[in-house]
Amino acid sequence: LAATGRLAASIAHEINNPLEAVQNSLYLLTRAVPEGTPQRSFLDIATRETQRMSRILRQMLGFYRPTTSMGPTDVNALVLEAETLVAKRLREHAVRIEKELLPTLPLIHASAECR
Repeated sequence: LAATGRLAASIAHEINNPLEAVQNSLYLLTRAVPEGTPQRSFLDIATRETQRMSRILRQMLGFYRPTTSMGPTDVNALVLEAETLVAKRLREHAVRIEKELLPTLPLIHASAECR
């Protein structure tokens, strides 16, 4: 059962990232299309259905919630890891991140899942 939960969580995570991109695109398109038009109706349907998919994915993730340990966490390391995870996508869209990391920041008490 635990293996099934891990598999469901893994699949949900893999689907969630492209789904978020679709939801963001739909949001931008919806803002550009006037209400009351057939195109807007289609966009509204697509938005509702992607929201439904998001809810299903959250339910899948609920099947597997490993116990998380809390502990000292370096905020600077978290920022660098997050940047690494999205770096390729940011480059593809010519997005540049400006950051000012402070090595003197104290560690925070956070879940290991932050990483």
